[in-house]
Amino acid sequence: ESHWTPIEIIHPTDPSKSLRLINNTEDLVFTLSEGPKTFTAANYDIGKLGSSAEGIQELNLAVGNVDRVAGDWLFEAAQHNEPIEVIIHYYLQNDLQTPQLVPPISLFLTDVDINVFQITGRLAFISLKDVSFPSQKYTRRRFPSLGG
Repeated sequence: ESHWTPIEIIHPTDPSKSLRLINNTEDLVFTLSEGPKTFTAANYDIGKLGSSAEGIQELNLAVGNVDRVAGDWLFEAAQHNEPIEVIIHYYLQNDLQTPQLVPPISLFLTDVDINVFQITGRLAFISLKDVSFPSQKYTRRRFPSLGG
């Protein structure tokens, strides 16, 4: 059966501003865990899985940028100096309500290059050997009940 592979590029500081794309000529609505969300028609390509020189598993991503929407969004999101998460979903073409991957694949965007025609970058799985423990920063902004 044919399938859809919608992607979400998560805004690092405001998830409500996330970029949701579907490789199609028309927008489509997919049901996510938080409810139905509209994915904007776009031209993108997810390359084959490979490994970097450091042994990190990566995918290549290319997103069309002729209308500059994705490029402008990414430029603004990059100003926050936080990792940009990309979530890849998988749905059967005749069922936009039932995700076929639970949970979906979560990767991080690296090595981004933007030109007038497209955005290219690598999607990398998190490298657990480079993660500090504890992995969260406990700040008053993130956890207001910490401070007095």
